Amino acid sequence: MIERVRKALRPDGLADSLVSSLRVNILTWPRRVKQAAMIATDVCSYTLAALGSLWLLQGPSFDITIALPVIALAIIVAIPVHHLLGLYASVVRYMGFALLATGFQATLAVSSVVGGTNFARGLAEAPGRV
Repeated sequence: MIERVRKALRPDGLADSLVSSLRVNILTWPRRVKQAAMIATDVCSYTLAALGSLWLLQGPSFDITIALPVIALAIIVAIPVHHLLGLYASVVRYMGFALLATGFQATLAVSSVVGGTNFARGLAEAPGRV
């Protein structure tokens, strides 16, 4: 199977680079595995985004117990929003600008919910510094 995909992508038989061999391997994964990889990537990215934003607001000594609900909320909101907007569809390779716009909409929706919740909890204000 991998050889068939490799020949379809590189019929000239040139040596594969690391990126193209990684692409071939990912393309041969089953659909569910690819979707799980996309979800895992989103979980990691939203976790890092939540930690980074709280670090910027509260400073490097922020309490991790404050971050855990924010991370959980971001993930709980992000996965259904991304699914509803079709970002976990099996074919998203050739969507171009439409994919970029959909990703922007999903990020804006998740950021609005998480930001609004954090504002209501009083986490959106940076502490005063002298």
